[in-house]
Amino acid sequence: MQMKSLQVHGEVTSLDVDVFDHEKMFIDRILNPLIQKLSHLKVVMEHITTKDAIDFILSCDERFVAPTIAPQHLVLNKNALFQGGLQPYNYCLPALKREIHRHEIISTVTSGSKRFFLRTDSAPHERKKNE
Repeated sequence: MQMKSLQVHGEVTSLDVDVFDHEKMFIDRILNPLIQKLSHLKVVMEHITTKDAIDFILSCDERFVAPTIAPQHLVLNKNALFQGGLQPYNYCLPALKREIHRHEIISTVTSGSKRFFLRTDSAPHERKKNE
């Protein structure tokens, strides 16, 4: 039987969860229990943004769990949304996070680990939906 993989943009979208906690809540509520049940499921967490995700990934078997990181999360933190007034062109999903998370992502991707890799957003987006 061919091994399947789950590629997931891991965020909960419940209205009761702060937008900056979507990724952590997904890990706690959904992904961790899933991996406990299906320990040999290959999972790619797309576009991780937090230290919580890094810590989770490093706690998992490297043969089965890996993340991607989008370039904007290496260069921007959530302050970029508001510096000099509201900056809508810096808005993205998953949402930009605090500097501590950006710093941890940079440290991790420059550590020499082969588990973390770049994923740009090549999905087509209509310009009118982005403005």
